[in-house]
Amino acid sequence: MYALAKDIARLTADQINVAELQRLVPPPQGQKWGSLKSLENLLAQYVQPALARRIMGSLAAAYELRLGDAHLPSSEIDKALALVNIDSSKPNVIQGYQLLHSCVSSLYGILEVIKNIPEDV
Repeated sequence: MYALAKDIARLTADQINVAELQRLVPPPQGQKWGSLKSLENLLAQYVQPALARRIMGSLAAAYELRLGDAHLPSSEIDKALALVNIDSSKPNVIQGYQLLHSCVSSLYGILEVIKNIPEDV
């Protein structure tokens, strides 16, 4: 599952053009935002910040899980698994499905917000 999370992070967070996002939503002075935080803050301009955070939660969790159990304390892994709605008592293949399902749902949520941004923005 950690390898799957790494592949998901490569296909999502690692492919986002951070500079372009931060041109649209610059971080406050002295703060550094990564790709997912920049996208979350862009979405928060068009939906409630709590909704933007929920939409991005699965992708953020997958990004955290990419480090796997070798680098994260188990409490952090448990938080990430809960954020992405993975039942760790299930077989690995089901956990992989849950990870994919949750991340794809996040992508659809992002798409729904983007589709509703006025064209003149």
